[in-house]
Amino acid sequence: MAHARLRRVPGTLAFRTVLNVMWKAGISAIPPEAWPYMTGEYIMSTERLQKFLGPAYNDVIRYTIADAYADSFHNSQAESARTSAAG
Repeated sequence: MAHARLRRVPGTLAFRTVLNVMWKAGISAIPPEAWPYMTGEYIMSTERLQKFLGPAYNDVIRYTIADAYADSFHNSQAESARTSAAG
């Protein structure tokens, strides 16, 4: 999806360390506090939200998680291109 090369990092501590170093160096846009969300599966039922919002659910929740994730890469790539072109 991101067209990025996947790097395997041995162990959670090493992953957290690499993520922290990359964040401090300005290489990564992912804050170190996000590591649990990247290494686990967080599944949430939206049933209560659907009941609460009723027919307005589709107006409020317009995008899937996959759509939002893909868009986050699209926006950062477009911003990088604009910054490179301006500099």
